[in-house]
Amino acid sequence: MSYYFAFCKILIYIWHILIDITLGYVDVLNLLIINYVAYVKKLLENHPYCS
Repeated sequence: MSYYFAFCKILIYIWHILIDITLGYVDVLNLLIINYVAYVKKLLENHPYCS
């Protein structure tokens, strides 16, 4: 019984680590996309043909 309990605890622990890594990765991607979009927007606004 305790063996299965320990196994479940380890699985849950690994699952939480995976979720944390995934969420962190998504946050980084979001930041990169937002920064890229803002950068392109700034370039377009400063472009002579667009202003």
